[in-house]
Amino acid sequence: MDNNTCDRIEEVMRVSHKYRFLKIEGIFDGISRSEFMALMLIDKTNGDKQDISKCIQAGDICKGLNCTPAAISKMLKNLESKGWIIREANKDNRRNTNIILTKKGHDVINDARQRINEFTKRIKKRLGDDKLDTLIAILEETYDIAREEINKMEEEK
Repeated sequence: MDNNTCDRIEEVMRVSHKYRFLKIEGIFDGISRSEFMALMLIDKTNGDKQDISKCIQAGDICKGLNCTPAAISKMLKNLESKGWIIREANKDNRRNTNIILTKKGHDVINDARQRINEFTKRIKKRLGDDKLDTLIAILEETYDIAREEINKMEEEK
């Protein structure tokens, strides 16, 4: 690979890394990025399930957010103290705990969704549909290629 190609890939990595430092929490009202992601995952997984024994568990959130159990435990404790979730023992398996959004939690996530929708509409308005579609496609393809290459390199070790 020539130096120009390496430089360009490094530039892509640098720009991608910058996104981690965007203060997206600034568009929310009192909710962090990780709390937003956890609440979204809880809401999406639980949906309108009538059977709470099939609700999301802490381990599912760990997997979904790629976090450690300790980090998720701390976050859930914080979400519970804010009154956004409740934790109940699973009736089918007492070792598991169901995590359920409260009415207040639903209100918080719905408000956050509205703010995210407004934010994305503003970006879409400035970029346009074609550029946004191209960006998404390229990012998805780049991610897939990078994941495949990382797997290959790990196998070569």
